Amino acid sequence: NGLLERVSIGGGVRTIGESAFFGCRSLISLNFERGLESIGDSCYNLARTMSRKRQYAAEDFTDKQYQHIHSMMGLTSEALREMSVVIEQSGYKYVDLNMNYNTEHEINNYRTQLKNQNVVDINNKLYDYQTGVFYMDIISECEKLGDYVINVIEATGTKVKV
Repeated sequence: NGLLERVSIGGGVRTIGESAFFGCRSLISLNFERGLESIGDSCYNLARTMSRKRQYAAEDFTDKQYQHIHSMMGLTSEALREMSVVIEQSGYKYVDLNMNYNTEHEINNYRTQLKNQNVVDINNKLYDYQTGVFYMDIISECEKLGDYVINVIEATGTKVKV
């Protein structure tokens, strides 16, 4: 329908047909309840983890941990920015999603690298176990946020540009 302006997709929707929005030139708003809610939940979990850390951790993060958290948040911020671009272009049949998937792989690889280094650092007593747990909770939640971004992108029904 060329007059359709807003669409809200409920949390129970698992797939969207390839041409669901074909010809919807007036479409200005897509609301993905499940994916966006998950992104919001993930951000809330990050804040809650930081609050618990301030309340219960005997040690602060090391400078290196803060650098890694900053880098991981930079990657997730990039993923969110890329998601916004895809949503804006979702009225088109094909959009280049390679950047989105590359960023997601980069987030996953970085999380794995930091997870392995965390074990080494705890064993070398660079920080205590509980500080390492809070640190990895933040890193893992950032990785989940990246997964949710991909879920939203896939829910748009947008196909990879060839």
